[in-house]
Amino acid sequence: MAIKRLFFYVTRWWVIALVVLGVAGYVWLSREETFSYESELVERRDVVSVVSAVGVVEAPESVALSFEIAGTVVEVLAREGDMVERGDPLIVLDTALRESDVAAARARLVAEEARLAELSAGVTAQDREAAQRTFEAAEVALENALRTREDVALREDIAVANAYESLLTSGLLALRVDDAQEDTFYSSAPPTISGTYRGGTPGTYTISLYRSASESGYSFRVSGLEEGIVGEVSTVQPRPLGTKGLMIIFPDNFVRGSQVTWEVEIPNTRASTYVANKQAYERALELRDIALREVDRQIESARAARDTARANLDLRVADTRSERIAVAEAAVAQARAGLLAAETELDKYILRAPFGGILDTLTPRVGQTVSPHTPVARLVSDSLFEIVVRVPEADIADLTIGDEAIISFDAFPDAEYRGRVVSVARSAEQSGGVATFKTIIHLTEGDTARVREGLTADVDITATRREGVVAIPGRAVVRTEGRSVVRVVVDEHIEERPVAVGLRGSDGRVEIREGLSEEERIVTFIDSDTLAQLLN
Repeated sequence: MAIKRLFFYVTRWWVIALVVLGVAGYVWLSREETFSYESELVERRDVVSVVSAVGVVEAPESVALSFEIAGTVVEVLAREGDMVERGDPLIVLDTALRESDVAAARARLVAEEARLAELSAGVTAQDREAAQRTFEAAEVALENALRTREDVALREDIAVANAYESLLTSGLLALRVDDAQEDTFYSSAPPTISGTYRGGTPGTYTISLYRSASESGYSFRVSGLEEGIVGEVSTVQPRPLGTKGLMIIFPDNFVRGSQVTWEVEIPNTRASTYVANKQAYERALELRDIALREVDRQIESARAARDTARANLDLRVADTRSERIAVAEAAVAQARAGLLAAETELDKYILRAPFGGILDTLTPRVGQTVSPHTPVARLVSDSLFEIVVRVPEADIADLTIGDEAIISFDAFPDAEYRGRVVSVARSAEQSGGVATFKTIIHLTEGDTARVREGLTADVDITATRREGVVAIPGRAVVRTEGRSVVRVVVDEHIEERPVAVGLRGSDGRVEIREGLSEEERIVTFIDSDTLAQLLN
C-alpha cells in the first residue's frame, strides 16, 4: 500500500509539472507570435564611402609652338594627329646661313686648338708664314663681307623704294570735288593721271581750271603737295602734274569752268590694288631687315676670324712665353663658346617637341615664310591625361589626395579605368548657386591610348574605407534624446544601448565605434506595440 501511494503521488506531481510546462510554453509561443520585428547578428565587415561625380578629360600639358626667328619653311616632318616624342623635330627652316656659321665656328675652334698645340711645341718660320697668310685671307674675307653688305643694302633699298612707288602710284584717279553747275554739252569724264610719283610723301594734289590763252582755252593750277604749279590743259599730249613724275591729260570734251576742281589722293586707298601693294611694300621692308641681319652676322663672323688670325700672327711673331700660351688657351675657350653659340642659333631654325604628345594642329607648308613668336603648331600631352570633376561641398569632407577612383567613359562603355586623386582645390567655385571643389584625377590603369581630351567620364571615388569594423545597417541606429542608440535583443527583452557612430558607407551600413560587440543581435525593424512590450 505504501508503495502504491508513493507511486500515485509521484505520478500526480509529474502530471502537474507537465501541465504547467505546457501552459507556459503555450503562453510563450502565443506571445512570440504577437511580436513583430526584424533582427540580425552584429558582425565585422568593410565600410566604404564612395563619392560619385561626372568629369571631363583634360590635357595637363598643352602648348602653342612658335619660332624665335623668321624664316622660310624647307621641311615639315610631322602631320596633325601624329604622336611625337620629346625632342622630335617638327618643322625646319632654311638653315643654309646658320650651317655656314657653325662650320666657321667649328673650323675656328680646330684652328685655335692647333695653334695652342703649336705654341706649346714651339714656333717655326713656316708657322709664322702660314699665320701671315691666314691673317691676310681673313682681312680680305672681312672686306668682302663689308662690300657685300653695301650691295645687299643698295639692292634691298631699291626693292623697298620700288614697292613704295608702286603703292603711291598705282590706281591714281582725279576725283571731282567742286560744286559748279555742269554744262551737259561737255563730258564730265575726269582727266587721266599717269606716270610714276617720286615725291615719296603721301598727300593730295588739288587741280583747278581757269581760262587762259592756251590752245584749249584753259589752264590748270596745282596746290596741295606742290604749290604755285600751273600748266596748260591739253587733250592731245600729257602735261606734267607738278615736278614729281606725274602727268595729266584731259578728255577731248572736258568740262569747262573756272570753278571746276579735282583732287588726286596719293596713295589711292580706294584702288583695287591698294591692299596688295601695301602688303608687298611691308613684305619688302621685312625682307630687307632679314637680309641685312643675315649679312651683319656674316660680317661679325668674318671680323672674329680676322681678330683670331691677327692674335695668332702676333703669337707667332712674339716669343713663346707662358702668358702667350695662356692667351692661346683663352682663345680656344672662346672658340668653343662661339661654336656652342652658333649651334644654339642653328637649333632655333628647327622646331622641336618640348614633350611627348599629340600634334593637335600644324599649319605651315614648305615654302611658307613664318614670323617670330607666331604659333605654327599646338602640342597636347598624351601620357598624363587628367579627369577634372567638380565635387559638391557635401562630399568634400571625406575626400583626400591619394583616394582611388573607378572611371568609365561614355565613349567606351565596355572598358573600366582606374585612377587616383592628385589634387583637391582648397577653395570652392560657385556654379548655379552650388559650391563645388575642383578635383583632379590621374589615370593609372586602362587603355589610355584611346583617351582623348574632352571625353565625359563617370567617376566613383573611394573617399574613405574602414576595414574589418563593427558595421550594422544605418536604419538600426535611432536618434533619441540627442544621442544615437541601437536596440539590442537581450534574453526576452530589448534594451536601447547608446553607441558611437563612425563612417557611413555608401551601401547604407555604418561603422559602430563603441557600444556593440560581434555576435550580438540587434533590431533592424520593429513596430511600436512590439517595442513597447519588449522594452517593459
